[in-house]
Amino acid sequence: FVRLARLALTFRWKLSISLTHATLTTHALIDSCESNALWRRLGTSVMYHLLVQQWGLSERTWFVCSLVAVSTATVVVVAGLLEVFCYRLGWFSSSKIIRPPHARPPSPHKQRRCLAVASLNLFVTTPLFAWLLYDFLEWRGVDFHAPSPLNLRFLFYVAVSLICEDTLFYWIHRTFHTSLFYKHVHKLHHEFQSPIGIGAIYVHPVEFLFGFALPLMAGPILCNAPFSFILIWTALRHWENIDAHSGYKFSWSPWHLLDSIQGGAERHDFHHSMALGSFGSFTKFWDSVCGTDIAYKRWKAKLAQQTASLNDSPRRMVSTHSRKGSGAVFTSPNTHLS
Repeated sequence: FVRLARLALTFRWKLSISLTHATLTTHALIDSCESNALWRRLGTSVMYHLLVQQWGLSERTWFVCSLVAVSTATVVVVAGLLEVFCYRLGWFSSSKIIRPPHARPPSPHKQRRCLAVASLNLFVTTPLFAWLLYDFLEWRGVDFHAPSPLNLRFLFYVAVSLICEDTLFYWIHRTFHTSLFYKHVHKLHHEFQSPIGIGAIYVHPVEFLFGFALPLMAGPILCNAPFSFILIWTALRHWENIDAHSGYKFSWSPWHLLDSIQGGAERHDFHHSMALGSFGSFTKFWDSVCGTDIAYKRWKAKLAQQTASLNDSPRRMVSTHSRKGSGAVFTSPNTHLS
């Protein structure tokens, strides 16, 4: 008993010393941050202070590593959750999007190839783009350690970035569907007629640079947003992009709250299965203005008509299920609506 008591006292003494040392270190960091006017800011400011000002890491390296880390973390978390809970465990089956018979799930070999191309874009294309982008951001006077404002200015940054991204993505994406660019660049992405989450960045590096990264950064550059906002905006765009390729239309998803305005996974899923129209990203604005969503609207109307007809005729629904193995029949978007 005496030995155990001595051991407990010794352990408590050592633990007390460790906690005291950790507390002093934390207070020193906070005092140092306060002295540099970095206190009460987001974590990016503290990390900038540690890595750049104390450890001597170059600001360019800090920028590249931070952008790659946020992009990778978002893709791994969002695509990983989809892989586990939706594709493997089969949860949220009621939110699964109806697909045409020819749109078969990707084979294991194609999924492995998808993972390799996605890794290439995350760990090679993204760092290269960020390394070259740094000089332009520095010339623009972007603050690499300022906090992201949580006020009306933040909403202003979001609005400008969304408008720029949605506009540039639509027109660049539509250009990639011309014969020249589709054959040599965009066709790789459309190998997935039934896309999955990680397939969002299964694109040619040229398309990743000009079709994803450039529209992504245009807004923050235009409004001279701080780097902390750029990280937040990057995470949001990756999340929206993966959601659009998930194959699921989640009613609680922030990207489906306003179906009359937002793009959504169902519209982009149709684009993959038919390679026809619906070129936008966040919103339907440019598709509606340019009339490139007519085929999608026609398909939606016909599908709704068929669903209503099947619900009104249970016997017909059972018969259709027994013949084709599904309660819903996919109709070509070019079918004339009566």
